[in-house]
Amino acid sequence: PSYNVHAFYYAWYASPPNDRSYYHWNHEFIKHWDSKVASRYPEGHHEPPDDLGSNYYPALGPYSSADPATMKSHMILARKAGIGVLVLSW
Repeated sequence: PSYNVHAFYYAWYASPPNDRSYYHWNHEFIKHWDSKVASRYPEGHHEPPDDLGSNYYPALGPYSSADPATMKSHMILARKAGIGVLVLSW
């Protein structure tokens, strides 16, 4: 890994069976700032596991950040990607 390659790591996701429910995967739809434009789009929230509040669907699925196996997988992937510094955002 290179200490010149940095990445943010967000450890705030929750999902069953490790947690009681989905968290951060199921956030509300973000409304457009213009109410006329916003009125053309649905309101509500994402409904995991198929509909996630994420631009990308994780290779591991909607994981729980509290799952040690998931964290280990993420660290292995980060190392293979050459990431030398992780910034943990809480």
